[in-house]
Amino acid sequence: MATVTDVAGSGGTDVSEAWPDADTALVALFTANYAGLLGLAVVLSDDRFTAEDLVQDAFARMCRHWHRLRDPGRALAYLRACVVSIANTAKLPEELRE
Repeated sequence: MATVTDVAGSGGTDVSEAWPDADTALVALFTANYAGLLGLAVVLSDDRFTAEDLVQDAFARMCRHWHRLRDPGRALAYLRACVVSIANTAKLPEELRE
């Protein structure tokens, strides 16, 4: 069976074998990558509490869009992109956010 590192990385692991369902996948991703994503979010937001919200929002998006993810092995890259996107949007003036 593949490890979380194998699946979350860029290797050619069979994700369906490692993570039979979205719940298992999201728990594994969260457990293995929360600290790293939080570090990225802290750098982007300069505030730990805001950073925690950014990472939670990124995982919420992942939950909503898991079924659309073409390559679940790229889930970590998707999460990183979400954190960056959410952080950048939060920095925009309110009238430009929509």
